[in-house]
Amino acid sequence: MIVWRKALESNSTGQCVEVGITNDGVKVRDSKHGEASPVLSYTFTEWAVFLRAVKGGEFDLEPCFDPDPSEEWITSVEV
Repeated sequence: MIVWRKALESNSTGQCVEVGITNDGVKVRDSKHGEASPVLSYTFTEWAVFLRAVKGGEFDLEPCFDPDPSEEWITSVEV
């Protein structure tokens, strides 16, 4: 049995991923699908490399534009 965990900061919308540790590696699934979610499997080495890259900012996105906050459409976009 895998014990699934998600970030403490995650909200109740279900838009999160869950991570489970097993004897042979790390499993990842989509929290909104729960038990029905496909499960991705990673070795401990792959997971460690991924975490280093995340913590190192490798996946940080640069804003692609500088929106004018006075534009009405900006306030209606869900993020």
